[in-house]
Amino acid sequence: MRLLALPLIALLALLVFALAAPAHKIVGHDGKIHACYKVKGKPRGALRAVRGRAKCRRGERKVAWRVQGPAAQTGATGAAGSPGSDASAAVLSERIDALTARVEKLEGALGEVCSQVSLVTALLPTESFSCPVP
Repeated sequence: MRLLALPLIALLALLVFALAAPAHKIVGHDGKIHACYKVKGKPRGALRAVRGRAKCRRGERKVAWRVQGPAAQTGATGAAGSPGSDASAAVLSERIDALTARVEKLEGALGEVCSQVSLVTALLPTESFSCPVP
């Protein structure tokens, strides 16, 4: 099994690289992505990436947009937020105790269900049932 894992991982990495490599070629030298979108026909609105100088097919319109827009001005500083709650050790300890009690209660309920299932399965001519709770 391990002998197959390494070639399989290498093949997967090569496949991902091969599929991702053409994606960077969509951006032209002008920093724009050029595409044609369908304005007539069945798959109306379908977008097809093209090279910068490519012509669109009949029923398509050429569009282009920048990969990165111009830098914007820095906005105003926001108001200061309210201080967060200080989770003290006592609060955390109370939460842990409450959750521990809840888990013990659920384990007890699961034990009761397991004993009922064991009684029912003992009456059936099937394999025996073992409860996951000790």
